[in-house]
Amino acid sequence: IGWVRLMTDGGRPIANSSEPCMPSTVAVHAPTSRDAPHKLAASYRLLQLHPGPSLAADEFLTVPFSALNTGEAIWLARAEDEKGAVRLGWRWFKGEQEVLNAQGRERLGDDIFPGQSYEFRARIKPPVEAGEYTLELGLVSEFLTWFSDQGSRPLRIAVTVHAPSSRQ
Repeated sequence: IGWVRLMTDGGRPIANSSEPCMPSTVAVHAPTSRDAPHKLAASYRLLQLHPGPSLAADEFLTVPFSALNTGEAIWLARAEDEKGAVRLGWRWFKGEQEVLNAQGRERLGDDIFPGQSYEFRARIKPPVEAGEYTLELGLVSEFLTWFSDQGSRPLRIAVTVHAPSSRQ
């Protein structure tokens, strides 16, 4: 029997260096968001929406959002050249048309194993033009795939954007 410490494809230990290694007689490779995008899956839960589904164009929408790793690959928080790093991504739609220059990302703080969840807290700027929109939230493996392209349904929220408030 030998001892092995699991490593990501970037060569970083998966476990904290102060944690014990696991006994093993074989080398183990765990699929990651960088090398196995077809094994990515997630389920999402909106925890809150502040100030709510209606806001002024000069306000930020604060979105606490939970993502559960329901796939078979580890979500990497960091990756070489960012390829395969998992982020919360958002896009705004007006009808079926994506609003240009109105998307964003929020980083993972840690690598997330299958069965684990991570809570994001994103501050999202709405589109500048008043109107009825849909905010789409979901995970993306940078430079590889949106999780929605692998079968995970994104969270879609109807949002009304008003003209900027006139503060004095």
